[in-house]
Amino acid sequence: MSEYVEGKKTQLDPNGIVENYSAFGLQAIHDVDCGDFLRGVLYELGEDKTHHPNKTKEKCFIWLEWKFECPGCQRFLAMQVKDYVLKLKVPEEKSLEKLLEDYLLNKKCAACGKQCEVKPGVKKLGPYLFLEIDRSILVNEEAKDETSKEIRLFSLKLQPTYNLLGSQYGCLGTINYKLDSEEGGHYVTNLFPSSNECLKVHELEAKCSWKKPDFDTETVIVVLKRIEVLDSVNSEASTSSGISIEHPLREIGT
Repeated sequence: MSEYVEGKKTQLDPNGIVENYSAFGLQAIHDVDCGDFLRGVLYELGEDKTHHPNKTKEKCFIWLEWKFECPGCQRFLAMQVKDYVLKLKVPEEKSLEKLLEDYLLNKKCAACGKQCEVKPGVKKLGPYLFLEIDRSILVNEEAKDETSKEIRLFSLKLQPTYNLLGSQYGCLGTINYKLDSEEGGHYVTNLFPSSNECLKVHELEAKCSWKKPDFDTETVIVVLKRIEVLDSVNSEASTSSGISIEHPLREIGT
């Protein structure tokens, strides 16, 4: 792992990853989905061990908090999230912009159940933001295993940029389910060299093509990269989308 973190020219071998899950903080891969695997990798890297010092926590860790009074029962509530990957549950078909708006600006009162309009306080937010789109639907509550789940497929209507938590973020890439794989459990990484291009990476295969209108129908991970700080105080959250002249992928390595 230290060779990847230090940026050495080491060939990415999928078999090497499969045979060394413990290096990424996982004891077993059974029933671990893409979001949990990514979360485990970032947590492991973020420990900043002496054999692979890095700035993963500084660049990727998320710490948000909500403090508000419920207008229904007048109780004061405090909530927070500390994680490397924000998990957005999908109760119905919505765009990513709407999912973010629901997650950041609406919280359910734990006492009376009322939905409250809130604004998050940003304690820590790095230049990279990882979002997990939880598309799973539990169809058999008694089983409660992978056979009892289905996934909801629809377009997230991804935009080139988002104004979010006081900064403008660009869509750097996505991880999608590879549903045409007979083996199952496969994913495709999409990177966007330009607003119309899509670089697809699966294991050792990579190919560039034009971005299709439904490219985000099977997306499970969205990666955003900060382009510009709009509000240095980060006191208010906004989720309005916009168009960026400079594409975020060109900023890699800066």
